[in-house]
Amino acid sequence: MDSFCEQLTKSEQLRIEWIARVSHVDGGYRLKKVIGMEENAIDSGLFERVDPSWFWLSEALLKRTPRRKPDERRDVFPVPWKNETLIFCMSDQDVSATIPFLTYAMHLLQMEEERNGKVYAGDQWKDAVILFNEWIMRSQDLNEAIQNIAFGYAQYLPFERCALFRYSQSDAAGFGLFGYHFNNTAIRNIKETIDRFPSISKILLGKGQQVNMVQHFQPLYIPKASEEFPMQYVKEFELESVVVAPIYVPSEGVLIGGAILDQGPGKFFEVDSSTFTALLKFGQSAGELLAKFLKVNQWDEKQPELVQLSAREIHILQLLADGASTTEAAEMLHLSEYTVRDYVSSLMKRLHARNRTEAAVKAMRLGLIH
Repeated sequence: MDSFCEQLTKSEQLRIEWIARVSHVDGGYRLKKVIGMEENAIDSGLFERVDPSWFWLSEALLKRTPRRKPDERRDVFPVPWKNETLIFCMSDQDVSATIPFLTYAMHLLQMEEERNGKVYAGDQWKDAVILFNEWIMRSQDLNEAIQNIAFGYAQYLPFERCALFRYSQSDAAGFGLFGYHFNNTAIRNIKETIDRFPSISKILLGKGQQVNMVQHFQPLYIPKASEEFPMQYVKEFELESVVVAPIYVPSEGVLIGGAILDQGPGKFFEVDSSTFTALLKFGQSAGELLAKFLKVNQWDEKQPELVQLSAREIHILQLLADGASTTEAAEMLHLSEYTVRDYVSSLMKRLHARNRTEAAVKAMRLGLIH
């Protein structure tokens, strides 16, 4: 792992400044090693103290990281590894495009160790829950919360894709919210009554009586999606094995929605008991976060505005993603440069992006552009 981290910090393309290896101990986290930072930049006391969150360790390390330029932007994010957490510090780039690569690379490393007979056992799901909670709590609004929750399910549990849905008890129906590694537009267009999904319908509707959602709706493992899902979705999304996990508010006994999870198109898989336990914890944390941004009965009024973009706005976002400058985009669209700048400023505001690059990246994550 040290060798792997050293190679990452030396890469000119990834621009990783340092990687902190943090051990999980009673009471929180303890710094084990920092790769990519000068040893004399870190006082010994930082290695001795125990912090309740990886966030505070990150803050301490960032204060000791010199800036190469005054306006340099730096981001940190955690990735679980066995009984550790690796904290990555990156500069001047959007980390959302890099996190999946790093997570996948570490997943391959773990698989390789397991093939070599170095299987490790432990309460990994507890670490996943901690990291998931810390990840989603950075959300600033409903739209960002939805994206972070979907991303967290796929990154911190053994899944590749995640589709989030809201549940309307009055309509007995599910409505698509967001798809991570699914076609997001297709997911958001889904509006289905629960009676088209036999196992889910049996739990939620029972014999026409209301039930305690939290008590009765446990995560469902479905080995063959074709036996439970309408064939149009099985074919469109190439579903094989799936897990349906509830998102709920336990204090109110209310089911907000659910997550559809799998390990990729056409993949059969099985789920162990620790993953089921983690799914319940994830669903509780996600439900409580969403409840902060909306009242359960006001989804329609509170829908994120990001997807309500015109064809012209989407075209401009695509040009930005393809590397076009404002001037080049104006020429291709036969518009004035000032008009395009106005479009870009509006898009940055609506996408909650700090710059045009981040706006393009967020649009790709939402499935608005390719």
